[in-house]
Amino acid sequence: GYYTREQEASITYTTGSVETIDVNDAVKKIYDIVHPKETEIIDCINKYKLQSMFCIVLNLSDNPIVSLSREFVDMASRLHASIDFDSYIICE
Repeated sequence: GYYTREQEASITYTTGSVETIDVNDAVKKIYDIVHPKETEIIDCINKYKLQSMFCIVLNLSDNPIVSLSREFVDMASRLHASIDFDSYIICE
């Protein structure tokens, strides 16, 4: 018989830290990175049955403005991506 071992792999696109209180500033940066590669990413998602996710990290002590542009939401939909928000508060 054959033994197949499941493997996990990931590809990460990141903006790095974006110092802003408006989430759309960071979302625009990730959109500009991912959108040109969207067709390739969708092909990989379909071919290898992958999952996609956008993770947005918020510093709640900065009172962020949380909204997502329609173009970003549309792209996330085409990628069948979840959108996760991780939040934290810096205590000084």
